[in-house]
Amino acid sequence: MNSTDPFMDYFWLISIVLLAVNYVVMTRFSSVSDDAGVNQAMLRRYAAWMCGLLAVPWIVLGCGQVLGKVHGVLELFRLQDGNPFVWGFYAAALLVQSIAVYWVFFRDGARIASELRLVTFHTPVSRGAVSPFWIKIMAIASLVFLAIFVWVASHVDLPMH
Repeated sequence: MNSTDPFMDYFWLISIVLLAVNYVVMTRFSSVSDDAGVNQAMLRRYAAWMCGLLAVPWIVLGCGQVLGKVHGVLELFRLQDGNPFVWGFYAAALLVQSIAVYWVFFRDGARIASELRLVTFHTPVSRGAVSPFWIKIMAIASLVFLAIFVWVASHVDLPMH
């Protein structure tokens, strides 16, 4: 690892910690207020699956950094180098997104996520659960966003040192 910038060296670990914090917020603090009708056991189960799946690409990147094959998070923008851990990161991200889209569209995941308030919105005047329709839109948009991100990352030529 490149010890000159700990943020870049441990971005993968910071991301995993933020996923854990997000899990705690989703399962503990949101249940205190207006979520009285939400099955808390189901919420914890689905939130754990969601956060666990989202951690997989970061674990792949972390393995690459620990083994010395990836020198920082900016290598995610250097697909042209053919680093297997960078490609593994994107493959894991695609797999995770594909699982999420499958669950949302074919396993009634949009309704479940809406009822459990896995996806919520907050504005200055209101807040609440996102409807199943918009969860489906976000699922498709996430695949499109990932495709655009990979395309941009494959065309960026960042200097690494």
